[in-house]
Amino acid sequence: MQLCGVERKRTDKVGDLQRVLVRYLNQNYDERCGTEHNAHIENLAQLREEVRLAQDKNDATKDLYLKYASLVQHLDMRFPISENNVRLQFAWYDAYRTKKACVYSAKFEYACVLFNVAAVLSQLGTLQNRTTADGAKNACNYFKTSASVFQLLSEQMAMEPECQNSTIDLTVDALNLFKELMLGNAQFCVFDKAFKSNSSPSILAMLASQAATYYDNVLRFMALPSLAAYIPRNMILHTEIMSATLWAEANAASAPDLEERMKYGEAVSRLGVANTNIEESRKKLKQVPELRDYVESIAMRICPKYQGAVKDNNSIYHDPPPAPSSLSPIAGKSLVANIPPFELPKTEDPFIRIVPFSVRQHVVAYRDRKDQAVSTMVKEIDAKTEIVKNTLQALGQPGAIEALQSPTGMPQAVVDKRRIVVSENASTVIPQNIAVLQQMGHANGELLGAALHALDAEEEEDNTHRAQFGPRWIRTPSHTLTVRLRQDGMKYRGNWEHSAKSDQFIAKKWEAHKPIIDLLCGAESQLLSFIPPSTQSQLISSPIVGALVADLSAIDAMLTERTTLRKQLLETSLRDDITAILLANKSANPEEIFTQELKKYQTFVAALQKEYAAQDPLLKKLHDDNGKFSAAKQSSAQSSGKREEVLQQISASFQAYTELKANLKEGIQFHTTFQDLLRRFKTECDDFALARRTELNDVKMQIAASASSYSAQPQPMPQQQLYALPGPPSTVPNKPLPTPGAPQRVPPPPQTYTYQPPTGGFYQPQPTGMTPPPPMQPQQPGQIYTSYTPQPYGYYQQPGKH
Repeated sequence: MQLCGVERKRTDKVGDLQRVLVRYLNQNYDERCGTEHNAHIENLAQLREEVRLAQDKNDATKDLYLKYASLVQHLDMRFPISENNVRLQFAWYDAYRTKKACVYSAKFEYACVLFNVAAVLSQLGTLQNRTTADGAKNACNYFKTSASVFQLLSEQMAMEPECQNSTIDLTVDALNLFKELMLGNAQFCVFDKAFKSNSSPSILAMLASQAATYYDNVLRFMALPSLAAYIPRNMILHTEIMSATLWAEANAASAPDLEERMKYGEAVSRLGVANTNIEESRKKLKQVPELRDYVESIAMRICPKYQGAVKDNNSIYHDPPPAPSSLSPIAGKSLVANIPPFELPKTEDPFIRIVPFSVRQHVVAYRDRKDQAVSTMVKEIDAKTEIVKNTLQALGQPGAIEALQSPTGMPQAVVDKRRIVVSENASTVIPQNIAVLQQMGHANGELLGAALHALDAEEEEDNTHRAQFGPRWIRTPSHTLTVRLRQDGMKYRGNWEHSAKSDQFIAKKWEAHKPIIDLLCGAESQLLSFIPPSTQSQLISSPIVGALVADLSAIDAMLTERTTLRKQLLETSLRDDITAILLANKSANPEEIFTQELKKYQTFVAALQKEYAAQDPLLKKLHDDNGKFSAAKQSSAQSSGKREEVLQQISASFQAYTELKANLKEGIQFHTTFQDLLRRFKTECDDFALARRTELNDVKMQIAASASSYSAQPQPMPQQQLYALPGPPSTVPNKPLPTPGAPQRVPPPPQTYTYQPPTGGFYQPQPTGMTPPPPMQPQQPGQIYTSYTPQPYGYYQQPGKH
């Protein structure tokens, strides 16, 4: 007699699995990561194809399913597979219906494979030779393990509504039905073995009663509205016969004990119930012929006992049989209820060097919090420095002191400044870098415009077809799938607009100071003629001048130390990556890790607060000493105002030049990093649009296939309108963008630097030249892969931030 197993689910081939996963790695990590994992992904695709084609009912098939299920778990940890992210669609058919569910979810794939593990275990249980002790034991173990898998699936599906709503066989009710069926089969194996071992009737009664109870639970699930029309009729009848025959066995096994206690009437009633159950089962054998021998064998044992008991009671005992409804329930004894929780076998993780997606999310959360703190500190540094610069400018320093120290000729400070700008070819290098900056900004605008246009065109195409086909157009609307992409696009648009303003600010700043820088780079005679002389003064040896020079030196030392702290702060932020810490403490609370790691910035806060506290007294002393200096100049009738003014202009222009060098370096680094980010964003938008168009054609084919139920088929749109993507527009909402397709220069190779928005004034240490930024170091073998995210750096705004 064969017990009832569970059918397996079928699946369609996933043709683009390898392409989609490798592309995700290339976009979010680097190409070397995609190349290195290409073989692992290819093996995964091949293993899935083996799973799809597997038909045998043996342990090898079960092991194949388990191996693939374990790999899918690793896949789910590192690849955010969803309809609006990594668009990898898995198609599985219902085990008992032809309905197909297509879901963008690795959890759905895992659930379907695990369902097949439980199904093949149930099928292995039905194939065992239960006439032997080992065969009965093996069958029982297979059924128990299958029940354990269904139990695990039921618990997981309760937390995954997307998977549970895909096909009926993955609903919690259906999984609980299958679990109870497996427990009933396992308990029946225990009863069958006990019966063949001539166990006592009381033991047999309890074992049979428990098995019948399991099958009754199955029948209750089958009667639920959600499952009543789903379960095959043959399976329902099989379960009804198993329940009835086991209740017959339980009642018949209770009779000997009742006769020993001289309860002959109750014994007759129990046997009568058993006889009735047998007769009811016989009526269903025509539709379930595989149970005919089993039912007839029970009938040959129980029916004669019933007839004999009735005869003896009528002729000898005369004990009135109680009504069957008044009989007390037969206690059951389960030997299969304590099923151990099912655990997948441990397998090597081929993607172990890829940071799990959940860890990446925590890294991004920490980076946002850290960037906000660092940005606040940098803004405060620049604001305090701007106060110092404005004060010096208002007091005419250090031009007044330079004019006093060198009343004629070229002061040594101007000589030093001229030597720097000449050696760095400032008049040529600055305009060249401004041109590169503007070209890169133009190219970034084209990339962003093309990416947003791809989303707009796809959504317009979807809306057109939705209006055309009405309720038959059942696929997910585009606007619900592009929420993340739209949000990223708006952030990038804000970054681009901010960078355009910063680029314009730099260009205007250069135009304002270009004449003085050109003069410094020109002939020495022209510079000498530009600086007017002044009269010699005896103030040069005055204590008032000495005090003022000391004030300026103290302020310069303070600003130098502040600039060093600013640089160290940004370098610390750039190196601050807590990925390894999160990986090493997976069970720890991320918030606690964030709090601990952010403490490293408290040392900078303390040092800066100490500097800020010293600034006001220094500026007050400078203001007082400069007042004394001005009064002394007036009393000595010294005429050096024009020379002071010119020297102050030269000092301000040179200061602007040093700031421009830093700004241009940061700007080029920003646009290089931003361009790499926008290329990935455009690729993601293009891939999404392409996948949606492929899906659009599939939906149209499905509508055409079902069009026989309509009086007339809807007319398809012209071919060009369906598939041709119009050229990208020259604008995005609220902001003009460069015209796509226009010639553009190739920007410098991608670098690793990024930056923050302008905060007003600038104070930079005196640079040594316009050397290009260092190239990004290649990732070394054995290094853990993390997704690329720009870091904040100075003048510009970090890509993706407001």
